[in-house]
Amino acid sequence: MSTNPPEVMDLTKVASTFPQLGMPNIRRENMITTITEMLRSETEVVIVEGPDGIGKTTLLAQFANEFPNHAFGLFVRSSSRWAYDSGMLTRDLCDQIGWVLRKEDYRAEKDIDPAQLLAARIFDLQRRANQERMTYYFVVDGLNEIPEEDCHEREMILKLLPFGIPRFRFVLSGPLECLKSRPQKLRGTSPFRMVGFTFEETRQFFDGLVEDRSALETIHKVSKFIPGNLASVRRLLQAGTKVEQLLEEYPERVPDMF
Repeated sequence: MSTNPPEVMDLTKVASTFPQLGMPNIRRENMITTITEMLRSETEVVIVEGPDGIGKTTLLAQFANEFPNHAFGLFVRSSSRWAYDSGMLTRDLCDQIGWVLRKEDYRAEKDIDPAQLLAARIFDLQRRANQERMTYYFVVDGLNEIPEEDCHEREMILKLLPFGIPRFRFVLSGPLECLKSRPQKLRGTSPFRMVGFTFEETRQFFDGLVEDRSALETIHKVSKFIPGNLASVRRLLQAGTKVEQLLEEYPERVPDMF
């Protein structure tokens, strides 16, 4: 009787908020490479910007997947207060750093103050980064989704991040105007503007669903190349809508779809 090999543990599995990426997951290779190169220069913080549906969460998750043992992820959501609770995220970040430092015995003890433990673990992580000459990344998505009435939670989450320490780099999704108004200004902050799918990426996304190039070009153009819009079309096709019917109704359905 065959058994499945044990799952390889990494930070994407330790992080409690790491998103489940939908399929097909079109890898934005050029963007990941560009952000990585930006962070190898004088840039300490990259702010990923773009309209809703452009795929900021997916890109940040793909970036974290690129460095599964060196990228800590906090993926914030506005679905409930628990999804952006700074206390919960403090423990989550503690666990992730603890896994890098200690592997098996990494979970934060319940009787220890999480803030103090985080400070201690960041100190140990900095020491390891210097010894190994290794860069560690902090990836944070969704801060701009936190409601304004809870903006203090956004500031508390930002305070968790060890800005200004050599060998630590940060990728945040924006727009984050709140960074400009912080009393402690960040140095080396650069924006990165996301763009939509290329036609080749759209072709890969609809592989097996749309084979006619002319139809695919129409879908690509009318969806404004935005992955979120293209995903809506893909769901319709998967639900049984014929390509011909979709194209016939497309101009009238676009406002409702997007």
